Amino acid sequence: MKLLKEINLLEDLGINIFEYYDYRSLLDDIFQALRSRDGKYSFRFFAKLLRLKSPGYIQSILNGKRNLSETVLGRIIENFGFSTDEREYLEILVRIKKTSFTNPFYPVYKSRLQEIRAKKLKLKLVKLAQYECVSSWVHWVIREMFLLKGAYLNIQWIKKSLKHSLALNTRQIQQCLDDLREAKLIEIEGEKVTVPDPVLSLDPKSLPALLTHYHSEAILRSVESLSLDEENREFGSVIVATTKEKFKRFKEKLQKDRSEALQLLSVKPGEAEMIVSHSFQFFPVAELECETKDTTR
Repeated sequence: MKLLKEINLLEDLGINIFEYYDYRSLLDDIFQALRSRDGKYSFRFFAKLLRLKSPGYIQSILNGKRNLSETVLGRIIENFGFSTDEREYLEILVRIKKTSFTNPFYPVYKSRLQEIRAKKLKLKLVKLAQYECVSSWVHWVIREMFLLKGAYLNIQWIKKSLKHSLALNTRQIQQCLDDLREAKLIEIEGEKVTVPDPVLSLDPKSLPALLTHYHSEAILRSVESLSLDEENREFGSVIVATTKEKFKRFKEKLQKDRSEALQLLSVKPGEAEMIVSHSFQFFPVAELECETKDTTR
């Protein structure tokens, strides 16, 4: 069996790094491909190779619970046979995942990813634009704006309408519009913008990463909106001790009720007067890890 540094991802494992939009999916496929060739490549093996305290660290990265640090990224690059372009591509995938759309480095990373892809892959960048738009709370807000009454293509109108919730400059708004159009999530003809309903074709394995990025942005905006007056916001928070079975049933009811509630908000294109963000989180904060104390004595 070859050493990891001697393995060519494309030739030996059939993995083309430049077809990936999410570094977690890429690493997962690399680990699985190696394990299928030799059983010794377990999470424990990789943890030891990368000088990690626990195999659980790798699993927490792959399932989106933890971000890949620059230190561990460097160790992965050190131990795998990446080419110069592959190394740079992986580094940018990791950094752009931790970078907000409004961060000035975001367009720099995105532009470089597209440059490398254009050089390595002869394909349209629609899927990349779709991936970025679907995972971005900001893009969806601007897309929905074109369903408002009297909406038209004017950057200053967008900027003014968003001033209380999103401090975007002209360049950032234009980038959003370009992304949405490239992803075919909006259609522009002169000053007229229409919002079609395309079916996005994305790798199912990318969905957890997409949702993580989207909800991270949404939750941050929710915190900022706490300062709004009561008429323009609705918040609720509760902590409850329960059983796993009741929690499961509660989630099922929430999903049903949420779908019905969202239907109450639906209006025809051109009738909307405002855009609202709905965010709901319910998650375990403590679980029983030891035997309960006998209180009958």
